[in-house]
Amino acid sequence: MSNRLKRSITLLLAMAMALALCTSVALASVSGKATANLNKRSSPTISGPNVIGTIKKGGAVSVVSMVRAGEEYGSPKAFVVVGDWYKLSDGSFVSADYVTLSA
Repeated sequence: MSNRLKRSITLLLAMAMALALCTSVALASVSGKATANLNKRSSPTISGPNVIGTIKKGGAVSVVSMVRAGEEYGSPKAFVVVGDWYKLSDGSFVSADYVTLSA
């Protein structure tokens, strides 16, 4: 099974569990940890000056969704996403390659 498929299944199961346990109106999120120092970005791409913050290795993240490689993203100038990205609860994006989700 590919890493991409494993990440997708893990995220789906973790979000389903969080949603099932969620008793408030707040958006369900999944906790995780950065496996390396990460740049937080304003969009799911490494192109352009879009770094808006950092997360230290071992730092906690709160994932609300995933943008998968090959998807179109953005408006009015849509682009095809390269690599898998997690959208965090603060609206920023990080590469899914450097995040381990808690199941």
